[in-house]
This record gives sequence, C-alpha cells and structure tokens, in this order.
Amino acid sequence: PGLRLVSIEPAPPNVALLRRNLARAGAAGRVAVVESALGEAAGRAKLAYYPRMPGNSTLHPRAKWEQRVAFQPARRRAMFRSRRYDVRVETLSEVLRAHGGGAPVELLKLDVEGSEGGALRGVADEDWRRIRQVVVEVHGGAARGEVEALLRRRFGRVRYTADEELRRCGLDHGILTAAGGTPPCGESLLQTT
Repeated sequence: PGLRLVSIEPAPPNVALLRRNLARAGAAGRVAVVESALGEAAGRAKLAYYPRMPGNSTLHPRAKWEQRVAFQPARRRAMFRSRRYDVRVETLSEVLRAHGGGAPVELLKLDVEGSEGGALRGVADEDWRRIRQVVVEVHGGAARGEVEALLRRRFGRVRYTADEELRRCGLDHGILTAAGGTPPCGESLLQTT
C-alpha cells in the first residue's frame, strides 16, 4: 500500500505503451511515469529507438551496434533499424527530488542501455545515502568497470553476475547488484544472509 514506483523512460512509443498498460492494470495512480533519459547532467539528447527491439533503445547507438554479434547476419539490418527522438535528459537526483521527496529508495533498478555511468554520476552525494539497494544491467568491460567502481565507493556489497547465454554469443553483459551503503539519516540497514 505505501509503495511508490517511479518509472523513467525516454522513448515516446515506450512511454505510450507503459501508460496504456498501467491504465489497463488499474495501476496508473500508483506509478509516476517520467518521460526522460537519465544522465550526468540535465539537457537534451538524441535517442536511437529500435522498433523491433524497443527495450534496447539508447543514447549510445555505436556501442549498441557492437552487440550485433548476438543476431544472425540476415536479421541485423532489420533489428538495428532505428528512429531518432530528441529527448529530455534529467539527473537521477532531479527525479528523486521531484517524485520521492526525502523518502528512502529501497531499490534502484537501472537498465539504461549504455548510460549507466552517466546515470549514476547524476546522483548527488546527499542522495546516495537514501538509496539502499541497486541493480544495474551493464554491457562491456570498461563500462562495467566504471559502474562497479562507482558502486564499490558507495556500498559494502557489490556483486557481478554474467549473462552466460550472451557470453556464448561473444558479449560481455550482466547484472551488478549493490547493497549495504551509507544508511539514510543514521538508521541501520537490515541485512540478510
């Protein structure tokens, strides 16, 4: 009952579908939908929207193209055909302040297709203390290393789990989880083993 969800999505077709699905499920009043990308600083950016794989839409299409090895050559052209949208970019701290007040963030889940580092650098120092757990989808060694190092500075426990199926396709892709950070307002965090 007291749960508050904030969904941040920059691609206009995805936002329309999200709003329609929330309305059909009777959940529109419980989820704040923010039509924006996340970044280190506020502004505007060009989003590559892939109609055949909309969850892969990105501000970094060149990096996404490097993942083409996951598709058969005959399908690549169709899968990577994109439309461009000029989208708003906000920092995560701006979104937290606009939609969360000063409340703790029990779980921050990021799947931002190449913008992980920028999204996390967009969290102000004072807002990190509110975030209790993070789950981040990451792509590639250098990007993963940057995100992992950032999370290690903020959290006591950080773990990477590789996606073995994508690894067999030649892709370095997986999930970083982090917990045990600086407790908000001096509270202690519950830890489970």
